[in-house]
Amino acid sequence: MDKDTSLVTQAFRHLRTAILTAECAPGTRLRLEALQERYGLSSSPLREALNRLAAEGLVEVVERRGFRVKPVSIDELNDLTRVRLLVEREALRQAMQRGGDDWEADVVAAFHRLKLAQGRLSGADMILDKGWSTAHLDFHRALVAACGSPNLIQLCASFFEQAQRYRNISARFRKTNGDSSASHRRLMNAVLSRQCHAADTLITAHIEETARNVAAALDTYPFNDQPAARAVRAQHGDVPGGIKEESRWS
Repeated sequence: MDKDTSLVTQAFRHLRTAILTAECAPGTRLRLEALQERYGLSSSPLREALNRLAAEGLVEVVERRGFRVKPVSIDELNDLTRVRLLVEREALRQAMQRGGDDWEADVVAAFHRLKLAQGRLSGADMILDKGWSTAHLDFHRALVAACGSPNLIQLCASFFEQAQRYRNISARFRKTNGDSSASHRRLMNAVLSRQCHAADTLITAHIEETARNVAAALDTYPFNDQPAARAVRAQHGDVPGGIKEESRWS
């Protein structure tokens, strides 16, 4: 890897983490001058990293104004939930058909690491914790790892991480937290015992419950002051508008 590529990768990882963890708020302008100062990188790798993030759908290119973090909306959350259900249910079904002893052992190990991470934390601290987030992603990856399709596995991981941004945002406003360990254990047991209908029902309930919790939290979240973000609607009602950009990013 040459120096330029390494710098782009470094910039990409810094910015992607900041966006997915909601450290960099939705709608925030991403000015190159501020990013250069923050990360000590030149404009060239930062611009390339921003273009890569735009291709991932995490950053938007604003005509004549540079870049901004993609705003969040109930519409996108609902669409993301529908697509996650399509790909994860299919990947899980195939994994249960194809998985062997090694896969089962990996699923159990991933669940154990997730449970340990959760035992050290509680509430929003759990969701916002990097260790728990990594263990959570690893568990869901382990569930579908035996599906036999690298592309399907990558799709599951990509949509999972996009949903993670919503979970991180909502964690700052959530009033209640369910027992995710119990939910993950039930899902693991159904998968390992090859109870396909039960596993399908549980993964559906797991993803939809997460979406409902996020939607409820977003009712109190101050959206960025953009016309498209002020009028988003969902079955549970309207979502208000009005967040200010964070100066440390702009």
